[in-house]
Amino acid sequence: IMSNPARVEEAEQLLLQVLEDEPKNAGALSLLVVIYDQTGDEVAAQAMFDRYTHAIRPGMTRALVMAERAIALEQMKHAVQVLDEVINLDEQGVLPGPALTGDQASALLQYIETADANRDTDALYVAMVRRFPDHAGLNNALGYRWTVQDKNLLQAKAMIERALKENPTSHSILDSLAWVHYKLGQLDEAKATQSRALMVLEALLARIRGPQFDLPDELTAEFAATTAILNDHMGDILYKLGEPREALDHWRVAAKQRYTEEEMRLDPELRTLEARVTAKIDAMANDQPVLVAPVPGPDAHGPEGHPSDLKPADQAPEG
Repeated sequence: IMSNPARVEEAEQLLLQVLEDEPKNAGALSLLVVIYDQTGDEVAAQAMFDRYTHAIRPGMTRALVMAERAIALEQMKHAVQVLDEVINLDEQGVLPGPALTGDQASALLQYIETADANRDTDALYVAMVRRFPDHAGLNNALGYRWTVQDKNLLQAKAMIERALKENPTSHSILDSLAWVHYKLGQLDEAKATQSRALMVLEALLARIRGPQFDLPDELTAEFAATTAILNDHMGDILYKLGEPREALDHWRVAAKQRYTEEEMRLDPELRTLEARVTAKIDAMANDQPVLVAPVPGPDAHGPEGHPSDLKPADQAPEG
């Protein structure tokens, strides 16, 4: 009912009826927060959110819910305070509620980076990867992070491969693996892996836009940024392999994608993607060399193995 703007009042009444019988029903409370946010009733939204957070068991889940809302309201200072407090409690072993999970750790790190873009979270990422060595999200996040930064590439590859083992049909993890192959100069492997990533993404888009789901474009627009990144990477890989015309096709696909200012604000790679792709296309049009992502030398490879297998003394200084 909530998906139909004309029936918002009906949805509100149904949820309020639920709360008459179950005053602490977290699901109903959270949906009412959404309704009041949509209708612009800030006072009611905040009051319902306060009830919602008190209905959730104290601990990491409550903290993440509070941080997520603070970020949505652009109250970044408050979000950082909430996240720092929960990290300190967790490190001291006095965090109330259930123990931290890998999924919660992954969300925690994403929120910290969103709330404080200038914060160096490498040490936190390494600690969480060692704590949850088989978590796909954490392994992929740190592995891709180091790949983009041209450091600890062998460890990055080990993490991404472990993430792919846990989630073998993820286009984003396949893209990460292709990109670390590229950075290690393994161009044939990079091409083969990125081809798989694009095939998985295209199959996903075809399915969610097909008759079974028939989702409107605005609900699938979130894939525009992903489509742009994957095609930009494939273009660089093909260009390095001496296939400039094929590379150009992928850069043109990347250039057609339209993503939001919010996505660019949260993802450093997206902030310069449009300008970089445009520069590559222009260079091709003028028969000039194209400036693609660099392939760093052996100094960027770092120690071999997964971070959880290395002693602190073996870990590269950056990590």
